[in-house]
Amino acid sequence: MFPPFFTFAVPMEEKQIRILEVATGLFKRYGLKSITMDDVAKEAGISKKTLYSFFENKNHLIGSIIEEFLARHATESFRIKQQASTAIEEYYQISKMVLSSFSDLPPALIYDLRKYHGDVWALVEQFQNGAVTELMKANLLRGISEGIYRDRMNVEIIAAIYSHSVNNLLQQGMLPEREYSFPEIFREFFTYHASGICNEKGKEMLMELVQTDKKQV
Repeated sequence: MFPPFFTFAVPMEEKQIRILEVATGLFKRYGLKSITMDDVAKEAGISKKTLYSFFENKNHLIGSIIEEFLARHATESFRIKQQASTAIEEYYQISKMVLSSFSDLPPALIYDLRKYHGDVWALVEQFQNGAVTELMKANLLRGISEGIYRDRMNVEIIAAIYSHSVNNLLQQGMLPEREYSFPEIFREFFTYHASGICNEKGKEMLMELVQTDKKQV
């Protein structure tokens, strides 16, 4: 059973999924502004009539891509949450998933999404402020109960700081010069956050996870 915050999953036909995959590839390579519905139809090998039968306009198409992305993100986060043996393992594995999901997104794509498709970007903010915050609150409480996170911290505040920080990282607003890649920034943020929530036992467990990962590479 999915948690209450899982609200984005919508069953789709195989052809719809194929269109979203093609459109996503085009948007990543060329940006949101330069790609037209004609371009998507041509690349997908379908008629414009077929494309418009699934997506009424470009904004609808982009919104569907984001909804599908958030659905997969929520599903994977929930799977990790259920399978992780400790809170710090849950945080570590979800952070790896976030890094993998966003590492190949051009900064300009996020900028265009915010500027020209504000209603779609609102879905991302809704997800961050709702699902991500609730997931982090649950993780913090779990870590405290397991004796690996600091027991004296305001869970509500820390969870809110985390979700808003991730949102800022996606926008790269904290680094206007854009001299660092998202992976570089997020790795530093991961270490910074983990250092703030873990006690000594938790930090030792995190180091073991990192070392195990390095051995497997």
